[in-house]
Amino acid sequence: MKHLALVLLLLGGTAAAQVPSARMPHCSLPMLQGTYVVTYQGWMYFPAGGGYPEMQVPGVIMGVRSISSTGVITGNATVILPFGNAVYETAAGSFVEVKADCTGTMTRFSRVKGSSDTPSKEIDRFVFLRETGEFVVVKDQLEGGTIPMALGSWRRMANVPNQAEW
Repeated sequence: MKHLALVLLLLGGTAAAQVPSARMPHCSLPMLQGTYVVTYQGWMYFPAGGGYPEMQVPGVIMGVRSISSTGVITGNATVILPFGNAVYETAAGSFVEVKADCTGTMTRFSRVKGSSDTPSKEIDRFVFLRETGEFVVVKDQLEGGTIPMALGSWRRMANVPNQAEW
């Protein structure tokens, strides 16, 4: 009886070792390629200065952005704040960096659409959800002393970049 139990234990262990691992593939830029519906909700904190008082302002952003297989970000979004509505354009030089564990950063340069203003720099941190093709994003840094407090989502609508325009 002991011999049978030992054989069954060895067979069970060998069979378990043969089951393929459910380990997910490492993330890479080509995996992120596509067209995304982008939304953010949150607040911006503007410290006092330059004759302006300290302010905390709610805002919403929505648009369509694309990521190429090399990590270049393009696309437009509408920014809605209590004191007006402005359309922003992602300028040249915007890019995404991703680690094998699907965390990373997006560095974006934005300006008012149609203007020749110097683009402002923004850095977002994200987790890419492989199963759903979605980025969960938090605004991390904005130029000019503004402190972002916004949570965002980039949901893939197509596996190919530039399949929609906002």
